[in-house]
Amino acid sequence: MIHGFLYKGRRLYPVDAAAVKNASLGRGGNRLWVIVRNPTAADIALLTERFHIHPTTAEDIASPLTRIKYEEFDNNTVIVFKGIKEAKGVSVKFYTIFLIDGSHYVIAVYRRENDTIEHLAANPKRVESLIRRGEDYILHYIIDKEVDKYVDLRATISEDLRAIEEEFIRRPDKDVLGKLFLKEKLILEIKQRIESITDVCLMLKKPTENFIPNSLIPYFRDVYDHAVKVNIALKTYLDRINGLRNSYLSLTSNRMNDTMRVLTIVMAMMMPMTVITGFYGMNVVLPLQNHPLAYLALLGFIGVTVALMLLIFRSKGWIGKNSNGIQ
Repeated sequence: MIHGFLYKGRRLYPVDAAAVKNASLGRGGNRLWVIVRNPTAADIALLTERFHIHPTTAEDIASPLTRIKYEEFDNNTVIVFKGIKEAKGVSVKFYTIFLIDGSHYVIAVYRRENDTIEHLAANPKRVESLIRRGEDYILHYIIDKEVDKYVDLRATISEDLRAIEEEFIRRPDKDVLGKLFLKEKLILEIKQRIESITDVCLMLKKPTENFIPNSLIPYFRDVYDHAVKVNIALKTYLDRINGLRNSYLSLTSNRMNDTMRVLTIVMAMMMPMTVITGFYGMNVVLPLQNHPLAYLALLGFIGVTVALMLLIFRSKGWIGKNSNGIQ
């Protein structure tokens, strides 16, 4: 469905597809904002004929899987943007916006819902204040609002990660590690989008011969700064997750070392018992073999041997308060 707004004679008029096709632009400062929701083949054909859209752009509009990019053509400048549709828990959904900026017109194409475009279209006074300054200000408004969603999501991720870190300090187990892996997956997915968006914003803040006036460069420079900050923050979050993962591995290794220390000491103390009992279990004549209290002597000898080994272990710092292991 095609509709939009025509700024003509210092007044704003809502327009439909027929009016868009016949609108006269450039004369007397006429400017046009075209909104296309759920574009059909007929809608794309109308845009191609009326605004001389490049065939590759028409092909991109027909595909919802088009990557984020910035392209300049003879008749217009095309920006493909990925906005955040929904972010719940560790999952996030994106939508694609096609922004086409030409001489005295700007086109916004999207599928299903887009609160940024629809809220702006529902506020004609705001549309008029923007398009009066230039149709390119609508382009900036949409991109700025969409980048702000990434900024808001960054703050949400920061709070969630801080909660996971606090839980990790209290209870460093596999469940917390699983949450870290899911959060890392979410951050990587967002980071992939924001890096491409940063590249697009970098192109927008540079003086070029496109259809976007250089007067908007300071505004796009601000948008670029926001995108860069989000990208840097996400990289920091990944480093924090990697640090927590390394801490978990270190704790696991320390626990295993403590367990092996205990088992080693127990086995070491069992060795003299095994040797002594095995020696006196041989079918040969041994001292005190027939004495009624021989077992007490053996138990005493075993006890003395174990006590001596414990003293040796303590003197070497393997056990005790200064062992960093067994107390």
